[in-house]
Amino acid sequence: MIASLLPLCLLFSSVASPQGQAPITEILPLQHFVSSHPASSVPAWGTLLQRPTEQQQRDLLQATASDCSMATEDMLNLLRETAMAEIEAGRLHINALNEALVVVGEATEVAKMRERVRLAGAVLARPLQIEFSVWDAADRETPNAFLSAADYAKFVGNRVPLARSVATARHGAAVALERMRWSRYVRDLDAEVAQKQTMTQPTTDEYGEGSHAVVRAFGLLGSDEFAVHVQFASSQRRGVVRTVQTGLPGAAEIELPLLETDCGACSGRITNGGALAVTLRGHAASGGQRIVTLRVSSRTPPAQLVQEGLGIFPCGAITDAGLGSRVPLPGAAAMEERATPGFGHMSSEDLIQFVRDAFAAEASCGAGFMFVHGPSAVLAKAEAGLRGLQDRLVRNVTLAHTGTLAVVDNSGTGSAPSLHELTLPTLLGRQLTMVRVLETNVIADLHPVIAQEAGILDPSVSMLQSGCWLSANVAPFEDSMHLQLRVQQLHAMPPPARSVMPGGGVLMATEVARTAASHDGPLANGQATEHGDGPAITIDGRGYRSALATILRW
Repeated sequence: MIASLLPLCLLFSSVASPQGQAPITEILPLQHFVSSHPASSVPAWGTLLQRPTEQQQRDLLQATASDCSMATEDMLNLLRETAMAEIEAGRLHINALNEALVVVGEATEVAKMRERVRLAGAVLARPLQIEFSVWDAADRETPNAFLSAADYAKFVGNRVPLARSVATARHGAAVALERMRWSRYVRDLDAEVAQKQTMTQPTTDEYGEGSHAVVRAFGLLGSDEFAVHVQFASSQRRGVVRTVQTGLPGAAEIELPLLETDCGACSGRITNGGALAVTLRGHAASGGQRIVTLRVSSRTPPAQLVQEGLGIFPCGAITDAGLGSRVPLPGAAAMEERATPGFGHMSSEDLIQFVRDAFAAEASCGAGFMFVHGPSAVLAKAEAGLRGLQDRLVRNVTLAHTGTLAVVDNSGTGSAPSLHELTLPTLLGRQLTMVRVLETNVIADLHPVIAQEAGILDPSVSMLQSGCWLSANVAPFEDSMHLQLRVQQLHAMPPPARSVMPGGGVLMATEVARTAASHDGPLANGQATEHGDGPAITIDGRGYRSALATILRW
């Protein structure tokens, strides 16, 4: 307590008192600047048939890598820079006190400092409302990947979403929107044998239903727009949970939930009140019919602080390193890390050096903002330069990936259903990853366990997924775009249970068709690139062949 009051006592004793007037004292709270945002939980990735452990989670936004808040000392030093003449003349003193500033001085100077804090708060702590919703896409047209406020209002209409979560955050903060239900079930059986005795032990796990997203929204310089990064997972159970008797005397039944699971990480630039729209639809054997929207809005208009030799400009959309990791397709061993950041990203150090070299101004970065010191003319040039850089790097692209079906014998009439239709938003240079699957568990193997005169068949359960995995990155190339794309399509139907004799037991033999394709080259606006045939599937006893294609629009 004494240590915290000491700076305050020193301020009182050192402030000059013109004409015998007592100095004015004010305490200015800084919680909205400096309070640390709690770490956000990461959505499940790849499957919701098992509750992920910390080792299995993947933070594609790097939500814990950077903080959206500033230290109290940083705010203190920043405000001192704006009032250096008054401080040196002894008319004003400021010091830090926990998450507040103690300001002592002449009434006019204290009022100026109060106004500086207010103006800085309008820039650094502007509240943003983030809304994450999941919609049924069965009766809807495919919306644009980037919706304006008017388009979003028209899209919503009077419809009720399957799930909706709303949170309030500030520039650059990683906010979690979670609405999940985890249900425990018997996933597997373990068997033990000793002499003439056998015993089975149920192994349980949890499957998830609902939606979970982590979002980071960055205000953009010179406009009422936001650059948004989002990682999400959504799942819905299809039908009742199926049970399978293992054939082992006295053993528990194994439960086989069937889930429509979507996982994704995407990005985009939207106007205030607008939204990103991710469309995930297609054949029922490879997932559900979903449209995921992410809306960002703010009732507080954007503000800029450019006065008294200081300019505060948002730059987090450029300097944040989120969505830089490539997720492996099924079968790969580990995460594929980028050696260098992609197009559209600039480190804080490089951006500071750019401002120093181009505009001869002192600059620093923190909490997703750039702080530039200099005369008004220099600040105006720095603002124009940063905005030009931002508009070249933070740009939208829509990726549409389709799987079309055609009847093999050409005897069908009418239109065939599509294998899948994915319409996805992304920013240049940011990794786009999407998974749409129908998943369940199967009894894949039976292992004999034998000891003396006792024996038992130990079932082994594995996951069976049918659907599409997609990973893409887009960067400018002359008058077109360079697309790096990897896509994989798996098609599998839930297999029937077959009894295994002698000894008792159940086995589920699976059949999976797998197609992998890639593209690494330029692509014109609206031009479709074909990836050849996808997996062959059977619908209602009729055979179909599939064809995969991708289109970029910007």
